[in-house]
Amino acid sequence: MRFATRLIRRRSFVWYTVLGLAVAAVATLGLESIYGSSSASPSTARTVTVQRGTVQSSVSASGNVSAATSDSVSFQTSGTLTAVDVTLGQKVTAGQTLGTLDPTSAQATLTSAEAALSAAQYTLSSAKQGGTTAQLDQNKAALVLAQNQLTSDQEQLATDETNLTKAQNQLTADQALGCPAASSSASSSSSGAGSSGAGSAQTSTSGTGSATNASDTAVTFTGTVNPGGVDTTYYFMYGTTVAYSSATPSADAGSGTTSVQVSATVTGLTPDTTYLYRLVTVNSTGTSVGVAQTVSTAASACVVDQQSIASDQQTVTKDKATVTAQQYTVASTSAGQAVTSSTIAQDQAQVLEDQNTVTADQKAVTDTVLTAPVSGIVTSVNDVVGDTVTGSGSSSSGSGSSSTGSTTSSSTGSGATGSSSTSSTGSGATGSGATGSASTSSTSSTGSSSASAFVTIQDIGTLEVVAGFAEANISKMAVGETATATLPALPNTTVAGTVVAVSPTSTVTSNVVTYDVTIALQNPPTSVKVGMTADMSVVVQTASNTLEVPSAAITTTGPISTVTVLANGKQTVTTVTTGLVGDSTTQILSGLSVGQVVVEPVASVSGASTTGSSTAGGGGFGPPGGFGGGGFGGGG
Repeated sequence: MRFATRLIRRRSFVWYTVLGLAVAAVATLGLESIYGSSSASPSTARTVTVQRGTVQSSVSASGNVSAATSDSVSFQTSGTLTAVDVTLGQKVTAGQTLGTLDPTSAQATLTSAEAALSAAQYTLSSAKQGGTTAQLDQNKAALVLAQNQLTSDQEQLATDETNLTKAQNQLTADQALGCPAASSSASSSSSGAGSSGAGSAQTSTSGTGSATNASDTAVTFTGTVNPGGVDTTYYFMYGTTVAYSSATPSADAGSGTTSVQVSATVTGLTPDTTYLYRLVTVNSTGTSVGVAQTVSTAASACVVDQQSIASDQQTVTKDKATVTAQQYTVASTSAGQAVTSSTIAQDQAQVLEDQNTVTADQKAVTDTVLTAPVSGIVTSVNDVVGDTVTGSGSSSSGSGSSSTGSTTSSSTGSGATGSSSTSSTGSGATGSGATGSASTSSTSSTGSSSASAFVTIQDIGTLEVVAGFAEANISKMAVGETATATLPALPNTTVAGTVVAVSPTSTVTSNVVTYDVTIALQNPPTSVKVGMTADMSVVVQTASNTLEVPSAAITTTGPISTVTVLANGKQTVTTVTTGLVGDSTTQILSGLSVGQVVVEPVASVSGASTTGSSTAGGGGFGPPGGFGGGGFGGGG
């Protein structure tokens, strides 16, 4: 049992030893196939000659080929579809008819708008001429009527002004005469029975008579007195009220037994005033009061004249106001017949508005026939005859963007991002591999055909690729940079391109940040189809006419870079200053000159760790430390 166990262990040891030697042999053969002999002899070392060339650094990503211009074309007016003039996949030219709507409704709307425009134009024309014939006749009649009324009012004013002048002249004449009474209005009337005296027997009676000789300021009171045989006196009481605030002087009526006429004249009365008066007799038997009478003094002629003047002045003032109002009426009537600039401006504005409406309606009729805005291939037809469509307009768009009324479809799938390089000189494979992930992902299209779009037309003559580049590389990219497209579906096809747009906003997918870059393909062959996957390499930095050596020939430890120079069969380590690091070669700023020979490292099995130093191409493969300086794997 122990013997069998030892035998198994020995066989295992031998097996692992053979396996290790076989792996080393395969690795050595592999490296020799790349670099040649692994001999450390200077005579067999792999070398390159320092020369001038171009160093380029590029970044890469993948996307899908799309048409640079894709139009989703819709009718700009609404209606019922009566004809579809294209089919899916058909090639059309700009201006070719795509479909037709029933124009009946649009034509009716246009006819109505044209009628409104004609009416507005007639109104404007009439306004400029002062109105229609009927309006001119009506306005003329109204003006004549207003003018006649004004003439009548002016004549009445003249008459009243004449009356005022007469009244003023009369006042002047009456004032010259001392303002005599204008008229006599004396009158008397009974106001009550006479009263008897305080005695037991009434021996005298009094009767108030009418007033005579009434003027504006004086009047004569009259009455009858029967003394009754007793010596009797009399007087007249008068005033404007029943209080009788005034009285005439007492006078003797005698002592007869028959009635006698008595009178008394009073002056200083107020013109045009009514007075109460009565006769009062007094004797030894008592007091007798006659019946009250009234009398009105005459108005003064001057007062009457002044009243007439005041009345006439009011009439004249009223007449003047009437004339002024009628003059305004005449002016308004006349102005109403004259067309103002504001009226014409309003009519012109209405004509302009109606003209714009007619223009819009004419366009609506024209838009019932939809034509292709660009030449290309019809990639979708979304309506059939009999469908009712809603106008939405159409416009061209590119690079995955869309405009109002039009949507552009373009794939922006983003694939693996990484770096690659090209070099005009240099030899051997470099040690750099793709730094990005080999996996690919795609983002949704930035635009899709709207359900309202009638057809979609793609201009397949202009192609582009929208690829998502890693955020670490986007700062190096700019419009105008050159690019190269390789297509997995066409292994032997390479297409040049130019960066035409760099998105300022990022896209985040599964926590991976990328930026879309649009690359226009230049003269792509007909074998390149929309939708194909394209691997894009964009040159972001270039150093021309510069010293360069393969990146694998440079060893960098910390900040110091060195190369091994071969001269006269002797290898010497030389410090160099590097510039732009391409993916296959590196720019040399100092330390080397054209024509010098530099030794490229060859792979060798070594147990020593290479931690702390690296070459531009990376380390070897295998255990830690691996094979130094080769073009494989990921050593330090």
